[in-house]
Order: sequence, then C-alpha cells, then structure tokens
Amino acid sequence: MFSLIADYLKKRGIKDITELSADEKATFDKWENTLAEGEMTIEKILGFCKEQKKKIEAQYVNPDNSDKKDIYLKAALSFYATMIQIIESPKAEREALIKHLESLLK
Repeated sequence: MFSLIADYLKKRGIKDITELSADEKATFDKWENTLAEGEMTIEKILGFCKEQKKKIEAQYVNPDNSDKKDIYLKAALSFYATMIQIIESPKAEREALIKHLESLLK
C-alpha cells in the first residue's frame, strides 16, 4: 500500500482495508492502481488501442446496430487501427530493413 493512502486511512481511523465499505474498497483499489501504474508508455497506449479495437470489432458484427452506430463504430475502428499502425510501423519498417540488409550481405 502506498504511504499516502495508508496515511489517509490512518487519519480516518481505518486500521485495515477490510473495514472499508464496498464503495470505499472500489475507490481504494482505483487509487492503488493509479499510483502503481507509473508513467504512460507507448506500450501501454498500444495495448489500450488494441483492446479498444477488439471491443469495437465485437460490436461491429451485431446486425441490430443502427446506421448511426455503424458509422460511429467504423470511425472508431479506423482511428484505433491507424493508431496501432502508427505505433507499430517504425518497428516493422526497422525489422524489414534489417532483413533486407542481411540479405544483401549474403
């Protein structure tokens, strides 16, 4: 547990997290996760984009979607696919260049 959270719980007279209500426990868990995550990284952004893309693809195949929802999902899917491509393309380009240079050396 982070010292700031521990100090706050102590100030409130809470000795153990089992004394928290369900709502308080949810807030506590959120605070813990926020403090534990540290800095934002490209890998975290890439993971988020991939998860969002999966969620959108799962909704996109629903035949009961309205035209308005389909347009929204298509735009969102395009956005996340583009973000993934932007993040991954330098790595893929680098790997392709390395393979090409290695083939030139053979």
